[in-house]
Amino acid sequence: MTMCVMRTVATALAFGTFTGKLDPTDPHNAVIVDIDKAPRDSHGLVTYTADFQILKPTNLAQGSHRILLELPNRGGALVGL
Repeated sequence: MTMCVMRTVATALAFGTFTGKLDPTDPHNAVIVDIDKAPRDSHGLVTYTADFQILKPTNLAQGSHRILLELPNRGGALVGL
């Protein structure tokens, strides 16, 4: 039998927004719906933004040394912080 031990540690929350650019003519980006219709900058690239949240122990030695990664897709976070 496997046991899971839960413990509470003090955490810090960091959040923000990052910006990226995609080339709509790159074949790797062809799977993005309507990317060919998105506005382009002066270099012909499509600019996007996404929100992020990082929850980490204030004392890293007390953490589980694991990461929970949630990739957003058209909406809010599924894991509530």
